[in-house]
Amino acid sequence: MEEISLDEFSSLPEDLKEAARQATREILDKKAKEFEQYLMNSTPVKSGELKGSIVKVTVIDNETRIAFRVKFDGYATIGNKKVAFQIIANSLNKGYFNNNGVFIAKHMHFIDNCKSLLVGMDELIGEKFQMLIGG
Repeated sequence: MEEISLDEFSSLPEDLKEAARQATREILDKKAKEFEQYLMNSTPVKSGELKGSIVKVTVIDNETRIAFRVKFDGYATIGNKKVAFQIIANSLNKGYFNNNGVFIAKHMHFIDNCKSLLVGMDELIGEKFQMLIGG
């Protein structure tokens, strides 16, 4: 299936535009839920706060675009400081430098591994579109 521009998309018959929107929305929603679930299952657990902070947010949802964001939302209290859960998750995913400048290599890659679930979405959207238009 070839890509088309936004102008070309606008000139398509309404039933094709709606099929494209529906196919895209369904596949993105499904993949975002899979990503969120995989992240829930693979996030390191110490207190459970980090895992409990995972949320799926619809960022854009209009006639021509749809996007979701799965993120760690909120803050943990560490001592007398508040630290964003997303920073904690990123540090556990890739490693971090401690207060003495020493790199702590925990390389858990639990976020990176989730990203592999997103490979091949274009093909899935194309297949769903073909199914919706009876092709």
